[in-house]
Amino acid sequence: LLDSAITLAPKDPDLFAHRALALNRSGAPELARADLEKAFGLSGNHANTFANQAGIMLSVGNPAEAETAINQAIRNNNKVAAFYAERGALHAAQSNFVLARIDYDSALLLDPNDQELWFNRGLVNEKINQPALALEDYRYAITLDETYRQAWFMSGSVLLKQGKFSESIEDFTMALNLAPDYAACYHNRGIAYFKSGHRQAACKDWNSAVEFKFDLSVQMLEKHCRN
Repeated sequence: LLDSAITLAPKDPDLFAHRALALNRSGAPELARADLEKAFGLSGNHANTFANQAGIMLSVGNPAEAETAINQAIRNNNKVAAFYAERGALHAAQSNFVLARIDYDSALLLDPNDQELWFNRGLVNEKINQPALALEDYRYAITLDETYRQAWFMSGSVLLKQGKFSESIEDFTMALNLAPDYAACYHNRGIAYFKSGHRQAACKDWNSAVEFKFDLSVQMLEKHCRN
């Protein structure tokens, strides 16, 4: 489709930038780079081109150039939430979680109805030892999308760490209702059951996790459920 669009509009840098992204995701980074060169030739300050270049640089293992490109994208257009989210993800991948948090804050100011942004900021808040803020982020992601099983799981995991076992069991159960093959969720719910004194329910969950090839549950079964 993009090939056809470029035939009709061969001077539109957006089309080359988007085709570059598609090529990169389909495993053709060299062709993607060629399209980026064309996009830059048509518009040297094109924000989307820089953002797509950042994604390509990161995928080929060049985070420094990726950061340079996404910084340029934001300088060219500082009103796009996805640019801040991309830089936030880049910072998180490099364990720069404080900077990642700042970027996700900026992204959410621009797009407060994106559940993925809330979820990802929750992950970052956990990394900077702010579990209460992380829980708020996961909960808000759920208000935006009640079928967001990863958010239910992460919310349950925070509650588990806080010793709120019955609440964590409720959240894990919601996640499992949405994804009955969620092995890590069975494992964690098993821990919550065990810590709240329900050994039989815990062993049942760990058995389920093992059925879905979750190796950590094997250890729990051996330790707590074989006698």
